[in-house]
Amino acid sequence: MQSVAISFLTCWQRVIDGNGIPVAIMGMLIVFASLAVISIMIAAIPHILVVVNKYFPEPVVVQKKTAKKDSITDDIIAAIGTALFHSFQASESK
Repeated sequence: MQSVAISFLTCWQRVIDGNGIPVAIMGMLIVFASLAVISIMIAAIPHILVVVNKYFPEPVVVQKKTAKKDSITDDIIAAIGTALFHSFQASESK
């Protein structure tokens, strides 16, 4: 048991001697700061786009009116549905 305690203390002493704790803390601070900047930029995107839209507005798309094609009316759809229903009913009863 004593060798485990000595080994554990020796490992931590190597971390302390190699400035491992300050390096780890600086790494965590860098990651936290970069994530905070990314979060702020994502939150600011709508506000940035409002300003950008003033100088570079989106082009207005003009839709051409097309001639109305003959479309299937509701009566035709109902007739097709009724015919299919009766067809399936007749095939099940056989």
